[in-house]
Amino acid sequence: MMLNKDNYWTGLLIGIAATVVFYGILYGVNLLVVQTLGRPMVEKSHYLMLLSVIPNLLLLRYYLVRKKFTKTGLSILTLTLLFVLLYFINYFQNPQ
Repeated sequence: MMLNKDNYWTGLLIGIAATVVFYGILYGVNLLVVQTLGRPMVEKSHYLMLLSVIPNLLLLRYYLVRKKFTKTGLSILTLTLLFVLLYFINYFQNPQ
């Protein structure tokens, strides 16, 4: 099984998939909240992108501490930091 291999590609695949799936779940829950309550779950919709990296932090701990897969954990960490950095570069270019 691919999830039990310690390599960089596995970590990248897991990190991207977890982020995209969790973003989809958050987006769907946000739409449901807007339809039922009439107001969004978060103040600005781009906050959902920042929240979507939360599963990566849990997966990072799992692969580094429990399984001792350093290559997989390092690639998940790098991808998570890249997502967060790109988020802040994209949405906070001109703070005022």
